[in-house]
Parts: sequence; structure tokens; C-alpha cells
Amino acid sequence: MKIKESGEGKRIEIEISKDYIKKSYQEGHYVEAIILTHYIIEVWMNMTFVTVVRLFNPFGLGYVERMEVRRKRKGKLSLYPISNYKFLTIANILLDMDIYNAKVFSKLEKFNTYRNTVIHKLFEKLPNKKELDEYFKLGIELWEETWKIEEKYNKAYFNSIRKITEKKSPLGGNS
Repeated sequence: MKIKESGEGKRIEIEISKDYIKKSYQEGHYVEAIILTHYIIEVWMNMTFVTVVRLFNPFGLGYVERMEVRRKRKGKLSLYPISNYKFLTIANILLDMDIYNAKVFSKLEKFNTYRNTVIHKLFEKLPNKKELDEYFKLGIELWEETWKIEEKYNKAYFNSIRKITEKKSPLGGNS
């Protein structure tokens, strides 16, 4: 994991790689590895949702047009993109959109349950090593699967942009 600070500590970027997570797991940092894997899968799911929405609005800003308002301290309001969904919520949305099939959704539900088991038993007794291995293996498989699905829709998005710009381009000859 790489952590970078920029501009007087105002922005922190964290890079998380699959190699880092696998190494953490192998070193016995089971909770960290499972939490980070869960987080990355959630990121891929949200990115897939945004990409699919962009397919319908290719020249939008890349965010869902609707915004969600949340209250902040001192009575100030903030706007957040509505595409920042929680794990099971975004999994359900992608299932409803036929982006994910029932098999993928079932595995996502199972992994989310595993992650919750690990987190909620953190100060009690963690599952045994065999169970943790099963949880982690499923998480890595889902990482790959959700990433491939995101790549598929990302490619479709850029292909649609290319086709649109070729049709509109005065230099492209396809007007």
C-alpha cells in the first residue's frame, strides 16, 4: 500500500494493489486483507454503475445527474453523487440492471456476510484459518470478476464515444 500526501496534507491518496493485499493476508493480517478486498470490490461496483449510466449519457460529467443532499456540521449542506452506494445496495442495483447475474450476486452476498462476520467478531474470536482462507479466496475471485465486468462496460462506453465523435467530426468524413 502506498500513501501519498499532497498540498500540505490536504489530500491523501492511497494505492492498494492485489499483491499488497495477498502479501498482507500471507503475513497473517487477515482482517486487513478481507476489509480491503471488500472495499475494492465495492469501488468496482460503484465504478461499473457510473460507467453504465455514462453509456446512456456519454457527454455527461461522468456522474449520475441526481445528487443526494446530506447535512454537515454547522448547518451547511453538501452534495454527494448518488453513485456512492454501500456494498449490498450497489450489488442489488447492478443485479436489477442485469449487469450482474444471480450467481455473481449470490457470491457478493456471501462475501459481504463473511466480511461482516470477521468485523463483528474482531474483539471476540475470529473464524478459524480454514474459514478465513475461504473468505479471502472468494474475495479475490470477486475482485477479478467485478473488475472484468467493469472493464467490459468501460470498453463499451469508450467505443460509444468514439462512434459518436466520428459521426460528428467534420474531419472524420462520417457526418
